[in-house]
Amino acid sequence: MRELNMNEMSDVMGGVRAAVAISVLGYIGGRIANSVESYIKNRERTESSGGQMNQGRRLSQ
Repeated sequence: MRELNMNEMSDVMGGVRAAVAISVLGYIGGRIANSVESYIKNRERTESSGGQMNQGRRLSQ
């Protein structure tokens, strides 16, 4: 019985560790995806505003 209980405990701990690892990886992946998405949006904003500013300078000259 002791060996069975030890095996059950190790199985439970392994499952808990796997669940924690998956949740941590998912959280980190979500944070990375959000930061990349916001970075791309900021790049697009600066590029579009920079293009408009260049057009304005050309028109003023």
